[in-house]
Amino acid sequence: MKPVLALLTALCLASAAMAQPVAPPPAAPAAPMVKPEGLRIISSHVRVIPDNSVPGVSNIGFVVGANAVLVIDTGMGPPNGALVYAVAEKFAAGKPIFLVTTHIHPEHDLGAQAFPATIKMIRTRAQVAEIQTQGLAVVRAFAARSPAIAQLLEGAQYRTADIVF
Repeated sequence: MKPVLALLTALCLASAAMAQPVAPPPAAPAAPMVKPEGLRIISSHVRVIPDNSVPGVSNIGFVVGANAVLVIDTGMGPPNGALVYAVAEKFAAGKPIFLVTTHIHPEHDLGAQAFPATIKMIRTRAQVAEIQTQGLAVVRAFAARSPAIAQLLEGAQYRTADIVF
């Protein structure tokens, strides 16, 4: 009996010594946030905050004119929209700001509600129709991608257009 017990003990000790440590579960993906510190000057009137190839982050454009600033896309959800608005406000220096989005995907459009109501929202007729027919389904599909995205989109809504073309 003693040799069997010694053998089992040796096998247990050897097995424990060779066992790999258990890896912690993978970290939840970070929220897709716009990075204003990465702002690039493209020309004397054009600026961009690049997406840095991060899923869920869009390129954000600014056209800085003599009389107004045009913001192109907002980032996903009000937290990103607030970051984008803060940059636009610096460029505007008191001039009017106009906002347009390339399409209704949340990373391009659903930061718009962080912009004050005085900022004119410009939309195409196609965007207005798409928001009416598919908008909430698009938001739900994006929110299902991760808890971080769902949190960014919590309470987010499409802004009504002030100018439609």
